[in-house]
Amino acid sequence: LVLLDVMMPGMDGYQVAAKIKAGLASKHIPIIMISAMGDREARLRAFNAGAEDFLSKPVDGAELRAQVRNLLRLKTHGDYHGKYGEVLEGEAVAHAAVLEEHAITLQGISTLLTVILAHSNAVLETLDPHDTRRADLEQVIDASARATTLTTPVVSERLATP
Repeated sequence: LVLLDVMMPGMDGYQVAAKIKAGLASKHIPIIMISAMGDREARLRAFNAGAEDFLSKPVDGAELRAQVRNLLRLKTHGDYHGKYGEVLEGEAVAHAAVLEEHAITLQGISTLLTVILAHSNAVLETLDPHDTRRADLEQVIDASARATTLTTPVVSERLATP
């Protein structure tokens, strides 16, 4: 947490706050700006520069301690949930990649089943109605057709997704 006075030599507190908030490593550091100028314009400039709070001089010690405690508690809470959210996001991306791999595999299986069905039906048409191999081939066709119904919804859903 940074306690920052508005009036400073060389660069005012608004500029310092803006630089802190512009930095990748420092943008999440809470800032409390302090100034003898307690008017609305000074407060708005502080908040626009990135300050989380603004206190007017003379600063009440109890108020300052309460603000510091609250901002640090919020920062800790935000850091915890930010890291937890990044972990969950990473897991979701990994899970989506696994699901995509499964969908691709199912699409390949569906294509193979379509080929098996087409060739099996073509062979079945050439067999004599009393050929003993006919029953075996009909079982292959039936099993392939049932397997196709298992993969078709996943493949259809994948193809419908842009």
